[in-house]
Amino acid sequence: MSPLLNNLLLFSLVLYIIYVIYEWGNNKKWKVLIINLVVVFFVFFILYTLTGFPFPKVSFGSVTPLSTILMMYLALVLGIAANYFYFSTSFSLAIFLKPILVSPIIMVPLVGLVQTSNSIDDMKLISLIFVAFQNGFFWKSIFEKINKKELKG
Repeated sequence: MSPLLNNLLLFSLVLYIIYVIYEWGNNKKWKVLIINLVVVFFVFFILYTLTGFPFPKVSFGSVTPLSTILMMYLALVLGIAANYFYFSTSFSLAIFLKPILVSPIIMVPLVGLVQTSNSIDDMKLISLIFVAFQNGFFWKSIFEKINKKELKG
């Protein structure tokens, strides 16, 4: 990762943490604070694991497609869990597991991007992981669009 990108990411993460704490000071919503801090920690952990962020390492290799798919699936499941805990007021195991059981359907477009390459560099991997997390978080809207197309067709 370039030093400029590294510094921009570090600056953005610090500003976001300050913003989250400021917002919590205004509304005192613990749930929102905890979810935001967990997401920031997740982002930091992924960046640290893959690139050594905030002290970037020089990469001499790349990640295999199988490990990329596994990391994307984990990010997808974490996105689904984040959506569930963000919007739910009570816990139901059946409702929680339902989107995880259909998550391979959400993974199909992402797997298609990975299958054609022999290796993935760090920045592509980070991008794919974030897209997988986003797809997991917005899984309901993905399925709503699929259902609308099926009803029209």
